[in-house]
Amino acid sequence: MADLTVEQRITQLQDRLDLQDLVHRYAQLNDYSETPEELISLFTDDAVLVGVFREPATGAAAVRSYAESIIAMRGSVPYRHHVSNILTTVDGDEAFMTAFFILVYRHAIYEGAVQLSRVHYGNFEFRARRVGDRWLISRRVVRLDPS
Repeated sequence: MADLTVEQRITQLQDRLDLQDLVHRYAQLNDYSETPEELISLFTDDAVLVGVFREPATGAAAVRSYAESIIAMRGSVPYRHHVSNILTTVDGDEAFMTAFFILVYRHAIYEGAVQLSRVHYGNFEFRARRVGDRWLISRRVVRLDPS
């Protein structure tokens, strides 16, 4: 770090902040996006999605399908993602981030008369690529904690 100029250090700090914001935006738009395009805008056209309940999928059509299914599911199962412990490694125009998440959602039982809160937790792994002046997700992996 001693060999870096002030401008290079500021660039590194800005990259880290932008990447942390990307992780938080991903979580927030999973919970609140009104259109698929809002969530899609966070991904590269060749993004890879690896999840818990789906087969791995690649490309713009896979990201669109994911975004549409998230918005549709929200109508019947309200939920919130809470993200923390974001670690970021930047290598030029590529980055790798890990984050811990807690997912809280309500599950209606007995014909909607009773709602129970359920919790899942696990880890996100993201790869991101600088595209122009933005960082975009090129790979997203979700792993639930088995305990």
